[in-house]
Amino acid sequence: MTPELTRAVLDAARQDGAAIASVPVARFFYDTEGRLRAAPNEVLQTQKPMAFQREGLARGFELLDAGQALEPTHERGALELLAMAGVRPRFVRGQARNIKITPLEDLELARALLGRDRPP
Repeated sequence: MTPELTRAVLDAARQDGAAIASVPVARFFYDTEGRLRAAPNEVLQTQKPMAFQREGLARGFELLDAGQALEPTHERGALELLAMAGVRPRFVRGQARNIKITPLEDLELARALLGRDRPP
């Protein structure tokens, strides 16, 4: 994540109420019945950073607490809570190298991107 990307997301959130970095997905997606669900570049993969104005998220939680959740056990993400409050985030163009490191394979990818095949 670069400082420029962070600034772009923050600026967009100030203007639109919420913003998140994202990149177009260059793959086909099919359901389990073999039906095409999305062609390349029709869907986005979200990344970090994400920014939002406090009021939108607070309103989403209020609606959730008021029983407007589809299921009481459904886990709600920040984007879904913002959507419940009527806040549509701006999707800011992210970066392919902006990866989240969770499993070991992600760490290996990050090392390869940095030009390090082995840990320091």
